[in-house]
Amino acid sequence: ASLAQSPQPHPSLTLARAKPDAAHSRVDITMADTNTAITIHIMSIAGEVGLLRDLQPTMCLKELRQLVSENRGVPIREVSLCLGSTILQPGDDKKQLSEVGIHDGSEIMVLRSFEKSVVGKWAPAATDHSEWMTGMTILDDGTFHCKGGRVKDGLLRVVSAADRRINLKRTCAGANDHIFTVAEDGETMRGRCTQSGCTYTLSRIG
Repeated sequence: ASLAQSPQPHPSLTLARAKPDAAHSRVDITMADTNTAITIHIMSIAGEVGLLRDLQPTMCLKELRQLVSENRGVPIREVSLCLGSTILQPGDDKKQLSEVGIHDGSEIMVLRSFEKSVVGKWAPAATDHSEWMTGMTILDDGTFHCKGGRVKDGLLRVVSAADRRINLKRTCAGANDHIFTVAEDGETMRGRCTQSGCTYTLSRIG
């Protein structure tokens, strides 16, 4: 019969960056050793190759995204993980690695999704006096609602990911362009309506 074991504390993280070779930059992330530990490979479009070692298959997907976020220096809301041809969705965050198909030796592609960084609820500054921006809610599929929920046909367009510029524009004919620059921390964005000249400052509230 197996012996009962008392619960173990959550393992601490040790991050170590290996010297890059001529072809790749390689990163190793190690957690405390366990009997059920797995190692997975992480890759980026830029050609970085890394290992996440001694991970427990019972950890949730959000914890994995947090590890990648800290190591890459990218806000967690901008981190997307791709397993094979499947992009792991935010709805999977509470699932264990084993439940989403991540096992020992799995290869994960890390994608930085700028448009995901603005998903959520936003509020205009009081000085904007903007009814249209009230209730601004950007959804995970890139659509948005605003004007207290009365406008429901909004669609976010990425103008420039490098410059963090987006256009919040309705899909109806003759819709105005609202060009915003999103702050690096993803907590505020400033912009103006190209047609009316009105300016706005939106702050994240959820």
